[in-house]
Amino acid sequence: MVALSRVSEAYDLTFPVAPGKGNRIAMRDDGPSKRSATIKLDVSTVLSFFALVNPDPSSGTLRIFNGAGGSDCVAYSLPTTRWTGGAAGRPVKFRYSDRLASDTPVRSASVNGNRSAFKLKVAPTEPIDYSLDEPAQTSVVVTFTATFGKLCSASLDNACQSDADCGGAPGSCQPSTAETCATFVAPSKDVPGKFVSREVASGSSCPVPPAGCP
Repeated sequence: MVALSRVSEAYDLTFPVAPGKGNRIAMRDDGPSKRSATIKLDVSTVLSFFALVNPDPSSGTLRIFNGAGGSDCVAYSLPTTRWTGGAAGRPVKFRYSDRLASDTPVRSASVNGNRSAFKLKVAPTEPIDYSLDEPAQTSVVVTFTATFGKLCSASLDNACQSDADCGGAPGSCQPSTAETCATFVAPSKDVPGKFVSREVASGSSCPVPPAGCP
């Protein structure tokens, strides 16, 4: 299900990931300097939007936070310069690469239309602030927010570059922000130091991060 709202002259589209076999999260915490996460989301429901606007990820933010009332939360901005792909007329495919984790602990990310997947690795090359030292996490939420293009305000199924593409009315071509999210529940492993789950809760909106989360 897609939720749509207009905020500050921009269109925000929310795509909660549906339960399915293509979802997985594996987090590990062997101490403050040895924490990692591997995430895979089935994004088949959002690929039509990606294809619609021929997305060019001009900005992207990854958030991982506790979904059961805990305060753990990390947020990373993925710089534009590390994204490649998105050529018009080709299958939706984007890749983010930072093998040395120079900008953030996020080493790689990809959106692959052929496989309907969003994959991401948070490498254990530098500390991340999400600890797994509690008895259990119960639930972990992953969100990815990015500005992918512009849409005509009068017809949200039309991509645009300028107001002229929308009939010329001032302000009719607006930036759009897409958010993909998954709430991982029913973990197969949930102990201090490790969280693994393939189960995603159903819903029509994305959870709100805890207070103080960037």
